[in-house]
Amino acid sequence: MNLPVQTAVDELLPLVRQFASDAFGIVLGGAHAKGTADPESDLDLYVFSQTILSGDRREQLVADFSARVDGVASWGEAVPFVQGALISSTTA
Repeated sequence: MNLPVQTAVDELLPLVRQFASDAFGIVLGGAHAKGTADPESDLDLYVFSQTILSGDRREQLVADFSARVDGVASWGEAVPFVQGALISSTTA
């Protein structure tokens, strides 16, 4: 990861860490993770946790944080996301 990207990640981590209220993982995604970024590429950070703050609360944290850093956005649901799987309490 190049220095400007690392600096941006370091600046954003304190904010992103607040999005989860229990154990979490944070992953760099998108073009920077793939090594295909260009000057127009944004910075994608993903938070994985069983307990994510509500969208309204995350938006408030981002708004408060954005006074220091321009162009920060948050989106997504406040429920765990399982990609390509069906969660079922029964077995076949």
